[in-house]
Amino acid sequence: MRASLEGLRRQFPGFHAVAYFNRLIDLTTRHRQETEMETERLRTAQYQAERTLEARERAHRQRVKGLEEQVHTYTHTHTQCTLEARERAHRQCVKGLEEQLIFPPYTHSHG
Repeated sequence: MRASLEGLRRQFPGFHAVAYFNRLIDLTTRHRQETEMETERLRTAQYQAERTLEARERAHRQRVKGLEEQVHTYTHTHTQCTLEARERAHRQCVKGLEEQLIFPPYTHSHG
């Protein structure tokens, strides 16, 4: 690198060399600043993307929890309805048997 600078100094003597090196420093500084700004922009974008992803994951977990609660409620309600229907059917069956025992069907004897 040092040899390159010496070569440039010999190639651009005096004022032109100083102007050239100042221009080179300005360009390098501007490039570094642009790189830093781009890095910061990318960091900010990554941070925002992570926050968005976390929010979506929270919403998804809440949705899954809500659906699980609905399934649980449906299952519980379905089970209750099934049990109640069986109990009604059982009571009707028993009632029918009791009525037959108390009031047996009238049969005619022909004889």
